[in-house]
Amino acid sequence: MRKRKVAIVVPSFVIGGAEKMVYQLAVALDRNEFVLKLISLSPPQYTFFEEELQKQGLDLVFLNNRGKLSLKTVALVWRELSKFKADIVHTHLHAFLYVFPWVCTHSASMLQTIHSTPKVEFSSKLIFLMERLYKLKKAIPVAISSTIRKEASELYKLPLDEVELVYNPVQLVKYRETSFSNEAITYINVARLEPIKNHKLLLQAFSIINRELPQALLILVGDGKEKKTLEENAVELGIKDKVVFTGNVSNVEDYLARSDIFVLTSIYEGLPLAILEAMASGLPIIATNVGGIADVIKGNGLLVESGDLLALSDGMLELARDKEKRVQMSKCSKENVKAYDVAIVAQKYGELYKKYG
Repeated sequence: MRKRKVAIVVPSFVIGGAEKMVYQLAVALDRNEFVLKLISLSPPQYTFFEEELQKQGLDLVFLNNRGKLSLKTVALVWRELSKFKADIVHTHLHAFLYVFPWVCTHSASMLQTIHSTPKVEFSSKLIFLMERLYKLKKAIPVAISSTIRKEASELYKLPLDEVELVYNPVQLVKYRETSFSNEAITYINVARLEPIKNHKLLLQAFSIINRELPQALLILVGDGKEKKTLEENAVELGIKDKVVFTGNVSNVEDYLARSDIFVLTSIYEGLPLAILEAMASGLPIIATNVGGIADVIKGNGLLVESGDLLALSDGMLELARDKEKRVQMSKCSKENVKAYDVAIVAQKYGELYKKYG
């Protein structure tokens, strides 16, 4: 049986949802069926993802792009793909910009995973380019949720069946069940500390909760340019001693296992891996109703509208006071997340690689 040659191209391996998805997929793909080459447009970031991929013996190439569109980087990508003789190029985020010239002049196919709400993922110029590539069958869109699939179909003016659907993965074996507190409630959020995640709203809601539940704790797992501002917000709100900023960690599962409620306040999203990880830990979820989040909140949590402080704080307080409801939602989380196991997702991507390669 011929092994398909699959090149996976990402802007970098910084700590983020798309990068984690690529890491999990690369590790889980069947190497008896596929030969993999991973291309990072950026220099090494010295993250856990890079370290683990190299430990797995995967072919990992770093280029030297610093974030600006570079013809030199286009040429380097061209050279790597030609040398590898890729059958399929799987691109993520804006990496497609460096790949499409090669794909347009070769017989290989390009899969582009849509990681976020399509209308905000790229600028209008890049959306126009992506639409042309999709229409010309030079690229195949892959949505990470049913909602994202529908939005991509509408934005790019494609029939729904021309947008492939593969949900984001989670490594179920890594996560252990939470043990709910009988006293102090611990809320947890796992996300980059960036404006689109709207941690400011979460801190405001938690300050309201803290008046009712003074022993409650909020753990913020992640790092980003908003960290200093958020730390200052916590001081201003009088909750400095009740909010833990962990920074980036390699053992997210440990923090989830000792928490009670997962909260995500994003302004827009795709299908956050953090929610799937929280579900794998058996946590009830409170999240904003954006992107594909509603696809996975089915009896295992509460949805609130983005920016609605009152609804958010009410939901956080409701679940904190109702342990029976938390336990029931926990059971739903653990059941619902089974469909997102990385082995299932890797198999579905494998089927796409065979279909288009």
